[in-house]
Amino acid sequence: SNLDLNIITHSNEIQDWLKHTKSIVKPSLKLVDLISKGNSVLVHCSDGWDRTSQLTSLIELLSDKHYRTVFGFIQLIEKHWIGFGHKFKDRIGHLTSASKSEQSPIFIQWLECVWQFQKKYPNQFEFTENFLIEIGLN
Repeated sequence: SNLDLNIITHSNEIQDWLKHTKSIVKPSLKLVDLISKGNSVLVHCSDGWDRTSQLTSLIELLSDKHYRTVFGFIQLIEKHWIGFGHKFKDRIGHLTSASKSEQSPIFIQWLECVWQFQKKYPNQFEFTENFLIEIGLN
């Protein structure tokens, strides 16, 4: 039936989303471990706007408690997202005529990763999921 097909489609979308989330979290944790052992790392993904910002900002968030404060989190977004030139308008698809192929929830995926850590370690964060939602909506 259509309901069964919708459930299967939705389940596949959830699995894909979780796979993408894991593809951000897993290398970030590996790099945090390497850095904590005194290693230097270089992170640069294909275009430098999407994956690079996801990884480097998550690495800093996990490595430095300052970035788990409200002020520090805003600085992190300014540094790794705005400063790196993330294409917010094109990726979100609002207020622009960007092609559908440019649209991707890169920033929202990163907020999802942050939320996963915030839920697991709430005492390590000054902010709550409501703060993350507010940022995601704006």
